[in-house]
Amino acid sequence: MTGIELAGILKDYGPWGLSAILMLVVAKLYADNQKLSTGYIERIIAGLDAATGAATSVQGALNELRNLIDSSGKAVGEHSHQIAILVEKVQHGFGNTASAMQAVANELQRLRDRDDRRQRDHDDRGRP
Repeated sequence: MTGIELAGILKDYGPWGLSAILMLVVAKLYADNQKLSTGYIERIIAGLDAATGAATSVQGALNELRNLIDSSGKAVGEHSHQIAILVEKVQHGFGNTASAMQAVANELQRLRDRDDRRQRDHDDRGRP
C-alpha cells in the first residue's frame, strides 16, 4: 500500500480505518515472524553441529601440533646433548693444547737456562 492509499482509507473510514490498517500491519508482522521462525531450531542445530565438527577438527590439529612440538623438543634435546659433548671435547682439546704449549715453553726455558749456564761457565774459564 502506498501513502496515498493509506490516507484515503483514513479519510473515508476514520478511526475504523486506522484500526484496520494497524490490524493489517500486525498480521503482516506476524506472518513475517512465522516465516522467519520456520526452521529456526533446525538451523540452530545445524549451526551447532557444524561448530562441533569445526571444534573437533581444531582439536585434532592442536593434537598434531602438540605431537610435532614434543618430537621437535626431543630432537632439540638430543642435539643439545650432542652439542654439550662436543663442547666438552673442544674444551679438553684446548686444555691439552695449552698443556702441550706449556710443556714446550718449559723445555725452551730449560734449554735457555742450560745455554746460559754453559755460556757463564765458558766465560768464567776464560777469565784470568
